[in-house]
Amino acid sequence: AAPGRAAPGQRPLLAFDGSPKAREALFVAAYLAGEWRVPLTVVMVEEGNGVADAQRFAREYLDFHELEATYLKTAGPVPAAILRTAAEHDNDLILMGGYGARPVVEVILGSSVDEVLRATDRPLLLCR
Repeated sequence: AAPGRAAPGQRPLLAFDGSPKAREALFVAAYLAGEWRVPLTVVMVEEGNGVADAQRFAREYLDFHELEATYLKTAGPVPAAILRTAAEHDNDLILMGGYGARPVVEVILGSSVDEVLRATDRPLLLCR
């Protein structure tokens, strides 16, 4: 989704929680960072004990592919934390995993994906 004109990202942000969909986003982000020769910013929002495992997975994957990345941990509601991080680091592309449940259910109940989609003014790549 691109609210304006999309161009190759120079400062992509990966929102990563370690879930299967987020891992897909990690693989795509790594590919793009390698092709574009740009560093990644990887943000993980503290929601429990899984942040350390998620960070380790992302770090090992990106290190294996010899990609430069900055790893950030933040707290707060997930959508607000992603948007705040993108603004603070002037990221020009957000990558994140898609819906964890069926999209219709998440649209009705609400989801982080929907909130970021509605609020961002940056191109957003969802991996489903």
